[in-house]
Amino acid sequence: MKITIAPEILKAYPGTHIGWLYAHVIVEAKNDYVEALKSELPRILQEYGLSKTEELSKHPRIANWRKIYSAMGIKPAATVALWRRF
Repeated sequence: MKITIAPEILKAYPGTHIGWLYAHVIVEAKNDYVEALKSELPRILQEYGLSKTEELSKHPRIANWRKIYSAMGIKPAATVALWRRF
């Protein structure tokens, strides 16, 4: 399989690279490590100035992705929806 980036994408976003993540996931009803991470999430979000999910779309990194998705004709709501699930 060969994956390429469309020339118009490379022209608009010259730093674009293809990447992937491979993970072996074990589904468990509950995991102490994950629960500990989840308990820290509100504090971490507050450190970034994101105490409310409505503020997520204003975060510079998320706002930038939303702008890029919009420019490519893709609905940008997915980035904020992912954060809201946490």
